[in-house]
Parts: sequence; structure tokens; C-alpha cells
Amino acid sequence: MIILLLHLAIFEEDYVKAKRDDLESRPEISIIVPVYNSEAYLQECLESICCQTFFEFEVIIVDDGSTDKSSAICNRFVDKDNRFFCIHNANNEGPVYSRKIGFQKSRGKYIGFVDSDDWIEPDMYQKLYDSIRVENVEISMCSRYEDDESGSRKVYHGIAPGRYEKSQLENDVYPLMMVNNAFFEWGIFPGLWDKLFKRESIEHFLLSIPDSIRMGDDAACTFPCLLNVKAINILNECLYHYRQTPHSLVRRVENSEVERNRFKTLYHHGLNTMKGETYDLSNQWLQYCMFLMTPRADILYKDMEKNEFLFPFSGVMKGSKVIIYGMGLWGQRIYAWLERTGFCIVVGAADKNYRSLQKQGINVDSIDDVVNIEHDVIFITASFEKTRNAIKNDLRTRFPNEVICTLDKSIIFSKETLNAFGLSE
Repeated sequence: MIILLLHLAIFEEDYVKAKRDDLESRPEISIIVPVYNSEAYLQECLESICCQTFFEFEVIIVDDGSTDKSSAICNRFVDKDNRFFCIHNANNEGPVYSRKIGFQKSRGKYIGFVDSDDWIEPDMYQKLYDSIRVENVEISMCSRYEDDESGSRKVYHGIAPGRYEKSQLENDVYPLMMVNNAFFEWGIFPGLWDKLFKRESIEHFLLSIPDSIRMGDDAACTFPCLLNVKAINILNECLYHYRQTPHSLVRRVENSEVERNRFKTLYHHGLNTMKGETYDLSNQWLQYCMFLMTPRADILYKDMEKNEFLFPFSGVMKGSKVIIYGMGLWGQRIYAWLERTGFCIVVGAADKNYRSLQKQGINVDSIDDVVNIEHDVIFITASFEKTRNAIKNDLRTRFPNEVICTLDKSIIFSKETLNAFGLSE
């Protein structure tokens, strides 16, 4: 069996090389697409790349041990378009490994990424390519659409569009790049997929990321790249479609200690790369990591049930009757943790999008349905500060101010919390 697999690997390598030899010249852009069990969306994703108005690209698909029909879909595109190549991993090694392999096999002068459950506008790479060449920058980026079953909305970077050279990056971009004056608000989105990179600007930072990281890996590459370039350009256009699905909200975790170590690895790796020659992003990096970890405290915060209050809500005491407002990722996790541990008594859960969530089988009501339930506190599970403030202002028209609770930032960044998350070791 081992010999057979080795022969298959050699055959695949020769096949890819033969296809590449058929191309007349080195492609301008390499687009790397990590794939894992994406059959529901993969056809649309790859078709949107195939139909780009910019033609001089190659697509490196890395099928990372898929067990559904993704492999067959990848192979169909390889067969019909000689710009498409596919590497099939025997096992699921994770997105970091897939991007590294894709990069190492790529030949493009510029590097782009597309996630396999998303899709792109037909002129995305033409506009990013024109931007990076005409403006003479190392990274060009666009904004995105966020798409779900309720529709599509435009989402823009928090930094104004335009060209930024090094002095402007230091003065206007870096201070707000990761955390835009709030916990939490983006300056520049961390995703790799809304950007086009000069090959040499990304190579070191992409290949140095530990393979074990499963979340935050985009940011661990994007922000060091931005710290170490001379100029960037931000387009005032949404060209990438970021798909939000119910299944993408909650990732199953089998081992809390393994997950805690992954975040510890992410944090310490970032600390080593977030200090540029002229600017230090270490504090913003801590805030970013806590932004990721706080909604996952049910598995990451060691011995959370021993606190006298529900982390990170200092106003929600153990044993109290609570209403949860916000049943997205964070709300669902807290609801399940409270039901499992009995730390608080959940008497209600509400969300603005309750109808959509109910269709997904989530136990949630409208705010009108819970306002008269007997409770001690209603707390807001929203990660973004603007959203929290807007919800709190709305709840004040229905609930006494003293029973409305939001997260306590001083608790999130306390020494006790860093210890509990394993980041201070």
C-alpha cells in the first residue's frame, strides 16, 4: 500500500509538471485554493475563478483530505482548464499546511487566495492586478460582501481607500490597523483572500506559520506582511463574496487542551512577527487574540465554572436567572455551557434574527417574547463594540438599565484571564 501511494504521488507530480510545461510562460498570478469537504459550494467558487476577466493566472487547488465529492469537482476543473492544478493530500492537514504547499508549487509573480466556500466577482483579479502595478505597491486589497441566506451586504475596511506609502502607513494605518479604536473593530481585515501580494512580500511570513494553528492563521500572515512593505493600495470596491453559513459558525472541538495550545502557539508566534522596524503591533495582537478567544471561553478558559461571575460579564453572578441576547456563535456556546454546567439559570434567549435561527433548530425567541420573563439580568453576546452599544441602547427602551450587562474589558485583559487562557506562560 505504501509503495502504491508513493507511485501515485510521483504520477501526480509528473502530471502537474507536464501540464505546466504546456503553458507558454510563467503566470502573472497564482491563486491558491485550500479545499476540505466543500462540495456544496466548491463548484461556484472555482467557476468564479475560471471566469475572471484577467486571464494570466494559475490556480493551485489543495484538496486537503476531503471525504465528500470535493475531489471529483476539483478534478473536473483540472481536466477542462489547463490553468488549474490540484494537489490531493491523503490526510486532512489543515489550512496552514495547504496554503504552504500551494505556495511552494506556485510560480506566479503575485499571490492570491480564495476560500473554497466563497466566490469572487469576475473582475476582482483584474482590478487588484491593475492596482498593484499602476500604483507600484506590494499589496493591493478590496472590500467584501458578506453573504448569507438573508442576503448580501457590503463591508469595507476601516482604513480609508487609497495608496499608502511607508510614512503614511506608520502615521495613518499601523496605529489602527488591527484594532480601530474599539474592542473590537477592524482597521484592515485580516483575511488573505481579499488581497493580492507580491510574491516576495508574503513568502517568509506565510511559510513560517506553525501548521498546528487552526484559527487566526490569516492574521498571523497578513499583518506582518503589512508591517514590512513599503506601500499598499486599498480599493473602494467590494469584489470578494464571503459566505456565512450556519455550519461555519461553530467548529467542533474534541480536546480543550489541544485547542488552548493552538491559541497559545498563535499568540506567541504573532508576538515574534508583529514588531516591525518602525512599529510594534504587540498590544493590538493581544487584543486580536482575546477577540478570538473570548467567545470560545467555554473550552479555552480553564476552570471557568470556579468564578463567581460568568466570564467576561462581571454583572452576571453565579446562580442568577439570565436572558441571553444574541444567539450567534458566542450566544450558542454560552447557552450550551450554562445548560451543561448549571452555572446560571437560562430563562430566555433572544436575537434580532430569531426567525432565521429558529429554522436552524436553535432555541431562540424575539425580544418581545422574553421581555416579561422573570429574570435577574439580560446580557449581550456581541463581539463588536458598535454592535454591543446599538443593542444596549435598544434594550434600554424595554429593560431597566441596571439589569442590562455587556462584556467587561478590564476582566478580559486581566492577569487572571491571561493565565486562564494559558497566554502568560
